[in-house]
Order: sequence, then structure tokens, then C-alpha cells
Amino acid sequence: FVRWAHWLANAKRNISCIGQGCPVCEAIKTARATGTKTPYNSNRKFAMHVYNYTTGRVEILEQGKTFFTSLHALHEEMGDIRNYNIKIKTQNAGSTDVVYTLMPFKEEELSDEIKELCEDLKPFEEVFKKPTREQIVQLMSGVSPEEVFSNKSSDEDEKIEL
Repeated sequence: FVRWAHWLANAKRNISCIGQGCPVCEAIKTARATGTKTPYNSNRKFAMHVYNYTTGRVEILEQGKTFFTSLHALHEEMGDIRNYNIKIKTQNAGSTDVVYTLMPFKEEELSDEIKELCEDLKPFEEVFKKPTREQIVQLMSGVSPEEVFSNKSSDEDEKIEL
């Protein structure tokens, strides 16, 4: 799965870009035009489901182009990488200079238990659901992600007259 995402430092999270009319893209464009620095950035994110042997769960691995280019190189050299367990070693984790080393192990089919865990996974479009323009504006203005994305209705929404 591939998506464009924006890092919102004040919200400490990535959000999916909504495309045309995106307030973050507009802020980045304005900053470039005026030569000012912006707290936002854009990058392409790639995601896939993986089974994590350490946690015993199917998880989403989301990384940037460099990581997935390395993964694709393994795929081209070895064939279908879904038949391999791949250990990922990290150096400088938590910094902007993270280095990943991908170490494939011998070819091995997934167990029936792991295959069963993969049957009812949420679609990526649902996991990385695009926020509304209004939600992005709220996040950019400092409203917490918990508040922006809560499913609470307002008091006004709850007033019902019969």
C-alpha cells in the first residue's frame, strides 16, 4: 500500500494527505514561495502486513522509499519474499540517520496458524483513512489528535425533539 503522508510535529503523528485542497500541502507551498521554514513535510509511505515473531502478531510495517527499495531488491534477487522470514536490524533507531539491514532466512512456508491470523485484516484504506480538511486544520492549530478523531458527539448533536 502506498500513500502520501504529512508529519505534523505538534500532533506527533503522520496523517494521510487528502490531495487537492490539502491545508498542509498549501502551507508547505506558501512557505517555499516565501522562503520561510515550515514545521510540516510530505513523504511517500509504503506499508505491508508482516508477521512479527517477537510479538506473535500480524502487524503493519510502514516505511519510506529507501527501506522498500531494499526490500524490492531482495525480492528481485531471491524471488517471492513472502516465502522468507526476514530479520530487520536497525542502527541509530530514533534518529534521522536510521540504517536498516535486511537479513533473509531460508525459504519457508507460513504455518496454518499464521495464515489464519492474516484472514480478516482491515484494508489499508481503512487503517490509513484520510482525515477531512477540517480535521487537518484542527490538528495544525494544536487540537490534540484524540480530540480531533474522537467519535463523541457534541451536546448539540444529542438534542432531539420529537
